Amino acid sequence: MKASKKSLIASGVSLLASAALLAGSTFAWFTDSVTNTGNKIQSGKLAINAYAYDLAADGTQSFTIEGVNGDKAFAFEATPQNLKTDTTPIINDTLFEPGKSNAKLLKVENAGTLAAKIRLEFQIMDGSLTDALWFDFVQVKDGAVVGAFQKRPMSELETIADGMELPLLANENVQFILVYGMNESAGNAFMEKTFSADVAILAAQYTKEEDGFGSDQYDKDAAYPGHVATEAEFKAAFEQAKDGDKIVLDQDIAITNTGSYGNGTPDTYILANDIVIDLNGKTLTVNSNDRFMLAGDNITIKNGTIKAGPMGSGKISYSLGVTAGSKNALIENITIEGGIEVLGSGATATLRNVTSTATNYYNVYLAGGATATVESGEYTSAAGKVHFYTQTQNDKIIVNGGTFSGGMPTHAGSGTMNNNI
Repeated sequence: MKASKKSLIASGVSLLASAALLAGSTFAWFTDSVTNTGNKIQSGKLAINAYAYDLAADGTQSFTIEGVNGDKAFAFEATPQNLKTDTTPIINDTLFEPGKSNAKLLKVENAGTLAAKIRLEFQIMDGSLTDALWFDFVQVKDGAVVGAFQKRPMSELETIADGMELPLLANENVQFILVYGMNESAGNAFMEKTFSADVAILAAQYTKEEDGFGSDQYDKDAAYPGHVATEAEFKAAFEQAKDGDKIVLDQDIAITNTGSYGNGTPDTYILANDIVIDLNGKTLTVNSNDRFMLAGDNITIKNGTIKAGPMGSGKISYSLGVTAGSKNALIENITIEGGIEVLGSGATATLRNVTSTATNYYNVYLAGGATATVESGEYTSAAGKVHFYTQTQNDKIIVNGGTFSGGMPTHAGSGTMNNNI
């Protein structure tokens, strides 16, 4: 028994010793690794600078354009106006008269690392002198004029400028001369008139750089600032709009009231002031009772079609509205289906060259102390309805021009219509 007990104890000690040896040892597996550090994706920079040069007798940049300045050479100043830091108007001519002309040299340079495309946008603010003026753009390459000068009516300025899209690669610049003047045939009717316009130089990505798949077309639809092509972009543009912005449609868009801004305003309202909404020949379809509403001062909507979308089994009655306190709305060169509402104390709107077809009720409905002025256009009322309805005695419609179904403008309601035709 004693011998067996000693044998068991010895075996236990041996097992413990073996376990201790195993615990203190390591296993050797085959291993390897590859480490790659410093990976990054760095974006490029899209930026432009723009400069304007005035004519100068002692200028350093000389040009000759057939048909301009009597075919004699003219020159521009050496030191330009930096349009990013100096907001002085490029054009500031006074005492203009028939036969007088002027020119500006404009230079746009790519100040970034990415290829860009650029375009000009002019917005005529006061056009009472427009029909007496002419202009043209002449491009400059390698210090020389390219192409022929063509005297164009100033009324085409916005359209011609919109069609001038130019590529601008990194470290390059483009230059063009804006020539303008007053027609020699302009008569006394154009004395003491004014022409004024705002100009913007816009830049967006250009199809130059290639992606990893070898394509340079991934940004072929890159939009310019303020240009929109979808309902989401349109709503975002007027929700985020700052006073003085311009919004341009690049595609037909349909909008529906689907929510509200943080302050509870429906998301089909634009609240900023001094906004220009250029439909750009496109169609805006309004698909809800919360119609597209102009809710800021001095808003212009122009150059396109506004359609009334569905409402139940029919179509909505009013597709465009001007809200209370919204002053000096201008509705210009618009074809509209569904009528216009001008609502609330202080709301004022001017209709210029509007083609209006009422769907259910009136071409213009006023309520709450609003005023609308009809300057021109064509107005077709709904069956059995008048053209204009004023709900309260403080509402007023002023008719200075236009043509109307049935021959003369018709009115009903408690307010007044001043027919000056």
